[in-house]
Amino acid sequence: MSALAMLVFYALEEVDQLERRVLAGIKMRLRDPELLAEFVHEFCIELKRLQEAATTENSGTKKKLEEIKRKIARIVAAIAEGTDTPTLRQTLISLEGEKAELERNTLVSRRPVFLKPPPPDRRLPRLVSESQ
Repeated sequence: MSALAMLVFYALEEVDQLERRVLAGIKMRLRDPELLAEFVHEFCIELKRLQEAATTENSGTKKKLEEIKRKIARIVAAIAEGTDTPTLRQTLISLEGEKAELERNTLVSRRPVFLKPPPPDRRLPRLVSESQ
């Protein structure tokens, strides 16, 4: 094994050990009911922020998709009325591609699950102590 390979191997081992220690520390700290409640609260706030961002993005995508559909309909109507030019056909192909891409992205994008922050709960300390 070359010196570089050995160096990389040992560096990865140290990263792995560090990762295990950090995760163990987080697990230990989350056993504290107050810290767990704070974590749950912050987690729910972040989920809400992601939900709002996804809703805003989805709204903009829907508007753009409707605009493209209107443009396509106008071009198709112009072609049907006899105004058929290579530029019009190329624009139609381009718009159809944009439309397909937006529809594909709309199907792929999923909104994050929306959770309400739980109220302060007397069961929280019991749940934490049971998990220890």
